[in-house]
Amino acid sequence: MSSVSWSAIESLTKDWTVEEIIDCDRRSWTNGLQTTMRGKSLLYYAQELLVIANEALHSLKHLDASGNDESVYLAPLKEQIFIKEKSTAEELVELWEGEWNEDTRRILEWCKQQGGQQVL
Repeated sequence: MSSVSWSAIESLTKDWTVEEIIDCDRRSWTNGLQTTMRGKSLLYYAQELLVIANEALHSLKHLDASGNDESVYLAPLKEQIFIKEKSTAEELVELWEGEWNEDTRRILEWCKQQGGQQVL
């Protein structure tokens, strides 16, 4: 990762204390990406970090046979964070409590459908 990327990350997190990070982590267990850290949601931070990662991978210019740089590997995460605006866990809880009506077969079907895909 470039020094530009590290500088961008540092500017987001430079004054955070260990205590704040631990507290945020614990609150995120129940509040997910809506958990706040210094007045901003974890969703905001996730989006910012994805932008930084995307730019860093794009700048490496490591292209595949189709001419795509390595930022293509961020696509599933971009969809989850920018489009759905929730973590996979938050999405699963919503499905479990709603549409799936706490039917264990539905979650097993979902896991099967994921197959070899990376679950975020």
